Amino acid sequence: MYVMPKALESYWTMYMRKLGVEKIFRRSESLFTAVVMGMFMSTYRNSPGHLSGYARRIMYQLMGPN
Repeated sequence: MYVMPKALESYWTMYMRKLGVEKIFRRSESLFTAVVMGMFMSTYRNSPGHLSGYARRIMYQLMGPN
């Protein structure tokens, strides 16, 4: 369970270097995180029933009622 994500990350890094596009994706992690958090917050606001109970409880503790 520990080795597989590390191996995939290593493969992804080597593949991006080989293609020469690592400069394009250098800041993509923060952009991806922002998009996912936006989708999560939108779901929490508009249809919280689609989220798991655990996620709803955490969001309620952090953000309050929707």
